[in-house]
Amino acid sequence: MDCCRTGYELGFRTFVLQGGEDAHFSDERLIPLIRQIKERYGDCAVTLSLGERSCESYAALRAAGADRYLLR
Repeated sequence: MDCCRTGYELGFRTFVLQGGEDAHFSDERLIPLIRQIKERYGDCAVTLSLGERSCESYAALRAAGADRYLLR
């Protein structure tokens, strides 16, 4: 969140969360973070790059507020 605050102050309006296919970055960890970013910085986009996931995971991340998802 500190990085988002700094970026926002510098004029960035897209935040990219990138982690690859690391099981540490579960939906349970990501959803609260995405929601918090969108609540504080509602005029910003959240882009995710977290590897291949299930359709249910993509849907849950989108419902949490993610705007874009980068796939290879």
